[in-house]
Amino acid sequence: EKDSDDKTAQVGCLRIDQPSSLPPSEPSLRQRRHLPTPTVPPSHSPPSSDPLTWFGGLVPPSLRTAQATFRRAIEGAIVAADTAHRIASLCQEFEVLSARKKVLR
Repeated sequence: EKDSDDKTAQVGCLRIDQPSSLPPSEPSLRQRRHLPTPTVPPSHSPPSSDPLTWFGGLVPPSLRTAQATFRRAIEGAIVAADTAHRIASLCQEFEVLSARKKVLR
């Protein structure tokens, strides 16, 4: 039901005031689920996984060399960590076998 002043509406026992800036025929709430989903323009593509492409097409050779050296250093650190883990597990296994050997004597 609408009141006579067109700025309020009554639904059951609730009285709803409409903002005066909206005409009474327009709803005060938007139906968001019916809006089209925004599309990302092609110029806003996600950044590349290679940071050198962030600087454009003309990347200095020294920057490419630094990137390659860094990648080799990271790979070397991974190999070193794996080797250290393998040595630690072999030392632990050696201690267990040494303890078994003492028990068998």
